[in-house]
Amino acid sequence: MGARDDPTLVLSGHGLRGEAIVRAARGSVRIEADPDALAAVAALHEAARGAVRAYGRSTGVGGLAGEAVPAAEAEMLSVRLLRSHACGVGAPLPEAVVRGALVVRANQLLAAGAGVSPDLVRALLAAARWHRLPVVHELGGLGTADLTALAEIGLALIGEAPAGEPSGPPLRTLGPGEGLALLSSNAVSLARAALGLDRLTTVLESGDVVAGLAARALGASPEAFEPSVLAQRALPGEHRAAARVRALLGAQAAAPGAGAARRRIQDPYPLRCVPQLHGAALEALEDAWRHLEVECNGASENPLYALAGHTDPGQGRVAVRHHGGFLTLSLTLSLDRLRAALLSVGLGSTGRLGLLVDPARTGLRAFLATGPEGSSGVMLAEYVAQAALSRLRWAAAPATGWPVAVSLGTETLASWLPLSVEQLEMATDALAQVLGAELLAALRAARLSNHPLPAIALPLAALAVASGENDADAPLGGALEALAGAIRTGLGRDPRVTDHQDTTLAGELGRQPQAPLA
Repeated sequence: MGARDDPTLVLSGHGLRGEAIVRAARGSVRIEADPDALAAVAALHEAARGAVRAYGRSTGVGGLAGEAVPAAEAEMLSVRLLRSHACGVGAPLPEAVVRGALVVRANQLLAAGAGVSPDLVRALLAAARWHRLPVVHELGGLGTADLTALAEIGLALIGEAPAGEPSGPPLRTLGPGEGLALLSSNAVSLARAALGLDRLTTVLESGDVVAGLAARALGASPEAFEPSVLAQRALPGEHRAAARVRALLGAQAAAPGAGAARRRIQDPYPLRCVPQLHGAALEALEDAWRHLEVECNGASENPLYALAGHTDPGQGRVAVRHHGGFLTLSLTLSLDRLRAALLSVGLGSTGRLGLLVDPARTGLRAFLATGPEGSSGVMLAEYVAQAALSRLRWAAAPATGWPVAVSLGTETLASWLPLSVEQLEMATDALAQVLGAELLAALRAARLSNHPLPAIALPLAALAVASGENDADAPLGGALEALAGAIRTGLGRDPRVTDHQDTTLAGELGRQPQAPLA
């Protein structure tokens, strides 16, 4: 974890923001549990000892819910559930995802609905500080809970799986019902989604910059980006995207192709509709963050325990409710919408790339070529962009709606959140590649037109040069990869400046300040 002066994230079961999850997952904050929340967990745990009828505590799970488990075997059942469910396969997940999952799961348990001991919460937070985190595999969850992944984490907590160098002894045992309570969550997928949404936020901010540079190179009309036009529609995403483009259009009369812009009454869709294309993605991104934060806060374990306002038959002082709150369908549907919006952003980008290589639009040679006749210029950048766009199109397929029948038919549907998050990661990477091809062409068009680049584009100009100073035909792959990497890192962000400091470029582009830690 970080140094002593790192900010502290206090988990209480409520109010955990997406930005805080990302910073915790990356190890840049210290994490503590709110003492009052821990006390509430302890009080419920004590009351839950009297529960004699509860799924996963007095019964088996899944298709075995009808099998009674004697009270003397309840504690061992928790351990057996971890052993039997720890069957994840595929590649190990990154450590940031695992650490984020530990934080999210601890926060959910602090909402005091699982009936677990506060020692389990403490063990999760201790594991987040281990030098080497539990090995967790990517494949095995359906979006009804990250059963296999959380079982692997659980085995590490009780010392039955390699977990590196823990800062303290592992939690040696689990109480009745605690094995199922640990598993009854989508914390791993939620942490992975938070990191994915954070990366996408950067790519979409970069996308506005790329569109602005392309619009500048093409002499786009500023009319479509004017606040007076956008004021007719109360969609904040459109306003944010348009503001970034306006900052780069600058004095449009001096831009290359400005004369052509004056001759045509309006620009083609890929230019004129940038606020709508990018705004829709920003709106969908905001919606996805909102749904993710709902899932990361509050109790959703099945069964759900609560201190009883009245006495339930056979349950003593605790009420036990069985439910389906673990099904993260709303978040998956939100991510489906987001990925569809990303495809539209990609379509706009390839459309502008087509304009940039068209001599009728730029007054330059076809494909922005130089050198002898027949030179190809950036012709193949379009092929790369279309290949990446095909991945965007595949990733835009809905994750929801896939049928499933498991556990003797007791589970006949799933939210497929893990699949949706994996598609989000693919879409984000593919979109960066599409935008990189557009950026290559926009920078070359500006250079060939001898038009001065705005300050934000100066560090990118060298990346766009494929070979030498004359742009002669040469392999473009290195330049495309470098520009896509810059887009993922964040155009307009000065890497020498920390997140807590403002930058001229960030202010110029209207980047919002980061929210405080929850």
